[in-house]
Amino acid sequence: MPTPAENYADKPVVIYGPAGCGKTTHSRAIAETLGKAGIIEDWKRGDRLHNNAIHLTSDERLAHTVSLYELGTHVLTARVFKFHEAIRLVQTSALAKDTLPAILKYQAH
Repeated sequence: MPTPAENYADKPVVIYGPAGCGKTTHSRAIAETLGKAGIIEDWKRGDRLHNNAIHLTSDERLAHTVSLYELGTHVLTARVFKFHEAIRLVQTSALAKDTLPAILKYQAH
C-alpha cells in the first residue's frame, strides 16, 4: 500500500480550515507526511500552486474533493484536504511507524 507521501508526491496539496484550527502549528508534520518540502501560508484561490509544497488557507469555499487549476500551460490536479483530514493522515502514518509526535498523541483516538 502506498504511503501518503507516495500518493501525493506529484500533486500540489491544499489544506483548509478556519483560522486558529492548527494549520500552521501542525504544518511541518503534515508536509513531512505528504512528502512536501515547502509550506505556503495564507494561500488564496488563484495564487500559484507548487507541487512540492502544502498550501494553507482559511477559504472554506474550497471543496474537499480533487480540484483542477491551471499552471502555465498544464492543467494539473491538486488534492484539497480539510485540516482534520490532513491531521488524520499524519496520525495514521505516524502510528503505523510508531513515531507519532507527542503534540498529536492526545488527538489520535
